[in-house]
Amino acid sequence: MEQTFKMDVITTIQEYINKMISNVQGMKVFLLDKETMGIVSMVYSQSQVLQKEVFLFDKLEETQRSKMMHLKAICFLRPTADNRALLENELKDPKYGEYHLYFSNIASERYIKDIAIADSKECVHQFHEFFADYYAVNRDLFSLNVERLISPKQTEWPTARDRTVDGIASVLLSLKKQPLIRYSAKSEVCERICKEFKNKVQNDQALFDFPGRTKVPPLLLIYDRRDDPVTPLLTQWTYQAMAHELIGIQNNKEIVIGSGKTREHLVLSGAHDEWYKKSMHLNKGELSQKLQEELVDDLAAKSAKNQKRATMEDLKNILDGFSEYKKQAMMASKHVNIISELDRITARRNLLAVSELEQNIVNSFDHASHVQWVKDAINEGASGPPAAGRKEPVTEHFEQLKLALLYALKYEDNPNNEIQNIRNLLEQKGHSRESLSLIDGILRYAGKQARSGELFAKSSIMGAIANMRKGFGEDEIIYTQHKPYIKTVLDQLFTNKLKESEYTWFGPSTTQVPQDVIIFVVGGATYEEACFVHSFNKTSNARVLLGGTKIHNSQSFLEDVAEFYRMSK
Repeated sequence: MEQTFKMDVITTIQEYINKMISNVQGMKVFLLDKETMGIVSMVYSQSQVLQKEVFLFDKLEETQRSKMMHLKAICFLRPTADNRALLENELKDPKYGEYHLYFSNIASERYIKDIAIADSKECVHQFHEFFADYYAVNRDLFSLNVERLISPKQTEWPTARDRTVDGIASVLLSLKKQPLIRYSAKSEVCERICKEFKNKVQNDQALFDFPGRTKVPPLLLIYDRRDDPVTPLLTQWTYQAMAHELIGIQNNKEIVIGSGKTREHLVLSGAHDEWYKKSMHLNKGELSQKLQEELVDDLAAKSAKNQKRATMEDLKNILDGFSEYKKQAMMASKHVNIISELDRITARRNLLAVSELEQNIVNSFDHASHVQWVKDAINEGASGPPAAGRKEPVTEHFEQLKLALLYALKYEDNPNNEIQNIRNLLEQKGHSRESLSLIDGILRYAGKQARSGELFAKSSIMGAIANMRKGFGEDEIIYTQHKPYIKTVLDQLFTNKLKESEYTWFGPSTTQVPQDVIIFVVGGATYEEACFVHSFNKTSNARVLLGGTKIHNSQSFLEDVAEFYRMSK
């Protein structure tokens, strides 16, 4: 199933780039803007592109570039007003012999005309729209790198909203999909995005009229982050999600570990690292075993084998294989360093005990036990449920705060809740005023009144404790029993039980179950949701593509919550 995934956004953008380069013969310069530079680097390294007769990379905004009239410029740019002005100036005093223009989204007739007028020296040889206006993170995950779209003030929406609508349109055009649309019923911003997207389609209807459409139209589900505020708050245990939560994945593919002279910038991308591509969704226990068996042990075996060789023919074979051996050694070193750092942080912050509490709170209903465990975690350590039988210190205020927020979300409408008592306890333990305000902030941002659907399933404490008797290896379910709310949404969608009162149709509707679904999370997706979608696609005949305005970890999510709360006062 995984091998034939037909909504592979990494392959889609790679094919666009390959076509740009192959369309232009001879030595070339790749001229990009800040965003398209990031879009290209997600799917190809510079060294890979330089092997395709590309002489150098540069940015259009760098106006002090040297003239090299023997080169042909491939300009891959977003069709923005700033880029139009830069192009007009560039064409008045060209630095290259030819210009081949590729825009990452729809360019208006007026936009093209302005550029044509500026091209008085007739340097522009071709113009195309290649719809690669998004960041392909995984094969079935994309981001738009848009900050804080969800805002209580509509005046804050336009710029981020326009970029979001452009990005969604680009994804659908690149995949040749014209979907029906549903959206989170309580979300004003999702409804507004639907309206703007529909206007965009109507203005450029011909672009969306694809031949050979399927009998059952694909579905675009515009999903509000506020429908599930729990998933971004939880401790993560799969490789990609852990790396983002505990270290932070920058620009969707880079992490930094160490400090000072030992500081390292490492690329963590499935497009550039085959081992990571196959391992990113493994849990902590599986990951360590796979690393040992497939990289460390294999390298040790190759090293021992090489040491036994003596003949010249053997030495020649060693040299022939040295490049691959060195590449594997560097890959092993990278992942050993990253996983070691994740293990160090996990131990220092006592995350196994904390995660156990988080999972209990979100997966079962036992108010008396939960409120006591949260108080214990703040007061003297994460005592955990009775089955755990251990007391360990919670060493970070951040984990205490997250437990308090999960409790508040779970029991906000319980008349006996102790949200205020927990807030007072946090204050006594030295939490800042800004941190304490997040308790009110999370309820205003994503409390029950703001959410579509029923986030917390009814389940007993005994069922959760039965699961708690397991851990990593055969016990992994302790820390990974939670499933993001999009699982519930997809289960209901594919059984035709998704309520229109919760996820409203925008425009035409159908009772047919779609084969292709694009879920776009306004307010940011998570790597836990990406992991679920990946697992779903491996076992289902349907296909799901996940996207979001950004990719959250708990820190970035709470920054958005804090900003929302500040603006809502």
